[in-house]
Amino acid sequence: MAPSEDKSQDRIDGREVRGDRSAQALFSAAKSVFAERGFAGASVREIAGRAGVNSALIRYHFGSKQGLYNDIIKRTLGDLRERMILAFQEGDSLNDRAQRALRTYMDYVETDPEFPRLMMRAVLDNEPTAGNLAGQELRPMVEVVGQGPAQWSEMHDLALSVFGAAITPSLYAPILEEVFGEAFQREAIARQRRDHLDGLLQGALTRMGIE
Repeated sequence: MAPSEDKSQDRIDGREVRGDRSAQALFSAAKSVFAERGFAGASVREIAGRAGVNSALIRYHFGSKQGLYNDIIKRTLGDLRERMILAFQEGDSLNDRAQRALRTYMDYVETDPEFPRLMMRAVLDNEPTAGNLAGQELRPMVEVVGQGPAQWSEMHDLALSVFGAAITPSLYAPILEEVFGEAFQREAIARQRRDHLDGLLQGALTRMGIE
């Protein structure tokens, strides 16, 4: 007689897979809800409903709504930080690194359009947790920039202007669609925005004598 197969490991693995899926579903749903309504306006019931899971799983996976919110902010900003650090560190010239940083940021915003709205909502609601986590997650990026050429210190205003302009279509997309109708196509606007910001950045760097 063949030895009986132990199915316990399969059952454990199955539970883990389902747990990972439910956690990811909650993460994605909550990110959308927080971006739309802010932390205070988001309800556990709505988050769980969009994720298609029991609301008790929020406590199981994240401890609380606050824990879920913190995890979203940390993971989102942590991912951006790592990408931007790589962009700043690679490249021979300051110009190359600045251009790469802009492209990296644009890529991030376009692939995660909820990111600008999530962070803007946190600012408008004066959400202290988001501000504290932003400082913790992004400070290492600022430190890397501070270790670069002295010219970086001259680029604060330029960086704010360029990066702020990069997220405008994402923040105002619903209004722009109403104003421009079919003429406003997000993908086309994104391509035009890239070309415009590349030219803006290059012109500013040239005026600053940065090559």
